[in-house]
Amino acid sequence: GRERLGRFVRRNRALSAVVVASALALLAGGAYSVIRVRGERDRAERRRAEAERAQGEAEAARAKAQESAERARVAEAAAQRSAARATRGERAARREVARAMSEKAERLLAAARYGEAAALYAESLRRGERSPRLRGGLALALAKLTPSAGKSPATPSALLPLGEDRYLIGTTSGACEDSEGRE
Repeated sequence: GRERLGRFVRRNRALSAVVVASALALLAGGAYSVIRVRGERDRAERRRAEAERAQGEAEAARAKAQESAERARVAEAAAQRSAARATRGERAARREVARAMSEKAERLLAAARYGEAAALYAESLRRGERSPRLRGGLALALAKLTPSAGKSPATPSALLPLGEDRYLIGTTSGACEDSEGRE
C-alpha cells in the first residue's frame, strides 16, 4: 500500500498537490463552518436565555401589578364601605339632632315661647327632619307670632317650603304669609 501510494505521488505531483490542497481546503472549510455554527448556536442560546429571563421578569412584574391592583380594589371597596357607613352615620346623627331640636321646640311651644320654638322648628327642617308634626308645629309657632290685626290668631292648615329657610303658611282664615311675616 504505502509504496504504491508513494510512487503514484512522485509520478503525479500536480494531481497529488491538487488532491492534498482540496482535502486541506475541505478540512479548513468544515472547521470554519463548525466554528461558525457553534458560535451562532451559542449566541442563539444566550438570546433564548435572555428572552426567558425577560419573560420571567415580565411575568413577575405582571403578577405584582395584578396583586397591587387587587389590593387597590380591596382598599377602594373598603373605603367605599367606610364612606357609606360614615354617610349613613352622619345622616342618622343629623336626624337625631333635628329630632331633639324638634322635641325642644315642642316644649318651647307649650311654654308659649313661640319665637324660640319657630327658630328651632325651622332649624330642624333645615337639618333634614321632614315630619308633618314638625311642619305643623312651625306653622303654629309662626301663626302665634304673627296674628292678624284685630283678629284672633289664625290656625295654620298648610306649610309650603318657599326656599331654604322660608315657608308659606296657609291658614283656615284663607290668609297666606311667608315665614318672614310678608303677606
